[in-house]
Amino acid sequence: MNISTLIKQSPLSLRDTLIVLEHISGFDKNYIFLHQDSLELDNERLKKFNDIVYKIKDGMPLQYAIGKWWFFGHEFFVEPPVLIPRPETEILVEKAIEIVKDCQIGFEPFVGSGIISISLLKYYPHLKIIATDINKKACELTLKNARLHKVEDRILVVCSNIADAIKIEKVDFLVANPPYIPTKSLETLDKSILKYEDIRALDGKEDGLFFYEKLKSFDIKPMIMEIGHDQEYAIKSIFGDVEIIYDYSYKPRVAIVR
Repeated sequence: MNISTLIKQSPLSLRDTLIVLEHISGFDKNYIFLHQDSLELDNERLKKFNDIVYKIKDGMPLQYAIGKWWFFGHEFFVEPPVLIPRPETEILVEKAIEIVKDCQIGFEPFVGSGIISISLLKYYPHLKIIATDINKKACELTLKNARLHKVEDRILVVCSNIADAIKIEKVDFLVANPPYIPTKSLETLDKSILKYEDIRALDGKEDGLFFYEKLKSFDIKPMIMEIGHDQEYAIKSIFGDVEIIYDYSYKPRVAIVR
């Protein structure tokens, strides 16, 4: 089938259609767009395209439907129910890179798919990280992504509740994107999030601050943490002297405790 015709018939947006075509064909999406009139899709790839489109039309997020996504310039495997990487979290990684350059060992609770730790490990070859998550699927996905990026020898993944986290004698920094959405606000999230993503990775308990209190008890400095857009003053009340980094919409996004 001619790709130009397929693009015109696709129920997805042009952007999402090109991303799916890139995934199934191996061609860059920009190349596909520019050469669509002369490109053909064989029956096998057409079936793959239609299977993915069906999943997306049924409510599955695009990232889960193709099984991968890009974060901080790198490709990662993504699988439900582990949270899909969000672009705002790249700000957390940018600040962590600035702060941990002289560190040797880091700790990341709530590791999820491993995007934060792995991005840091790829940037700093001398670094080692201990990572934990309560979700066994998340721990498995982190290891899968670590192998993909060839850093599996520098990340120790432990499936553990944050309250029962392993004892660490020497850690130079903590980096985390903890659950910070108040429980009562979860029902306002997009239906696809509630259906496919692990609510435990989003639920910050009654006021959204439960896990920041837990992180404070570790007494590890520096701490680089993602926060909710309305939590700046609450985070300052918990940690005291905190540097707040704002996102591109000038909303609070990262808290740094030194």
